[in-house]
Amino acid sequence: MREIKFIDISNLYSERPLPLNQETLELAMKIKLGLLNISALPPISVVQKLTGMYQIKDGRHRFLAFKLNGIEKIKARVSKERNQLQQVETLQKSLVL
Repeated sequence: MREIKFIDISNLYSERPLPLNQETLELAMKIKLGLLNISALPPISVVQKLTGMYQIKDGRHRFLAFKLNGIEKIKARVSKERNQLQQVETLQKSLVL
């Protein structure tokens, strides 16, 4: 089950290095100058961990561009960590019985 919601930037992390490159800097500059409607950008993809933090799976350039501009929230497509899904499914099954 996936949902789209706005997540606080401080609750996101990436296991891969953040791409501070030309593409990211250009995106950050377009955002800063108002040349890009950030609400029109596709959501990043994240996995909600059992700790409550969100691991970035896709969208590291967008995440870093937002962070460089001091934007505090970003639109994300959230999926739950598999273990958490299994716990929910088990609980739901036990409630049905």
